[in-house]
Amino acid sequence: MSKHYREPINHTCPDIDKLIKGIDEITKLTKGYESIEDISDLKDILNDIESILWNYDRELEALRNSNDVLRNWGITEAEEVDKLENKLYSYENA
Repeated sequence: MSKHYREPINHTCPDIDKLIKGIDEITKLTKGYESIEDISDLKDILNDIESILWNYDRELEALRNSNDVLRNWGITEAEEVDKLENKLYSYENA
């Protein structure tokens, strides 16, 4: 998908995919944890999960900001379309 020259942000799908991949990794790490008897193995799993989640809050906040920018841009574009449609209508009916 190509970017339109007026689009205010880059595509966020790769960022979302990265976060989903991290969640998938956590799901794989936690499968079968009930059968782990060695506490050091559980600590290793927790360390791995912590490593995956380390920057999630910042990445989610960046997605939230991108979403807000895109929403505001869309509203502005829609308002401009409304103005142009009204202008066109007034010319057609003059």
